[in-house]
Amino acid sequence: MLVLERKNGQSVTITTPDNQKIEIFVSSSGKGRTKLAFGAANDIEIVRNELLEN
Repeated sequence: MLVLERKNGQSVTITTPDNQKIEIFVSSSGKGRTKLAFGAANDIEIVRNELLEN
């Protein structure tokens, strides 16, 4: 596991083995909450983990 500290407006890019890119932005943070924005191709499914635990 990689742990990073990012500020508002900063991002991290993940490149998949088939060379697709997923960009994760910190859109805002404060008061114990952080909002993330994800940029990826339409064929990449992004799901919150709590929805997968059924």
